[in-house]
This record gives sequence, structure tokens and C-alpha cells, in this order.
Amino acid sequence: MSEVRRGIFIALRDGTRLAARVWLPVDADIDPVPAVLDLSQETEETKRLYGLDDPIVGPSAKNFLMLSRQRGVFLPWRTSQCR
Repeated sequence: MSEVRRGIFIALRDGTRLAARVWLPVDADIDPVPAVLDLSQETEETKRLYGLDDPIVGPSAKNFLMLSRQRGVFLPWRTSQCR
């Protein structure tokens, strides 16, 4: 059986509190779900370095940036920097 937790608040960097309802699958203890990541506080330079503004690689770049943040590293990967 799954569990729903209500009344959870996530504090954002600007002081705003985001109200959340969290659904936990049955096997959450064994196979945890990924965390919610807030990319709105990233600098424009970081977004540019990762390629979020690129119409072709933008969606993949966003995923890569989220993975980098989960692991606590900075790994810009734009193809223009790999020449």
C-alpha cells in the first residue's frame, strides 16, 4: 500500500515555502524516488554553461544539471566547450 504525506513544506532559497503532498510508493524504503530539485536559483551563467538555452540539447542539459546538483558537482558539458 502506498502512503501520502500531507502538510509538508519545502523552504526555497528566497524564503518562500512550497506546500507539498508527497506520495511514497510501497517500495520507497528499498527503491527510493529521486528528490525534487529547484533550478530556479541557478545563475544565468550556469544555465548558459550547461546549455539550458540551447533549443536542441536544452532538455538533456537540464537533466544533466539536475544530476550534477544531486551529486554536488559542477560539470558543464556544452559541445562548444568540448572542441
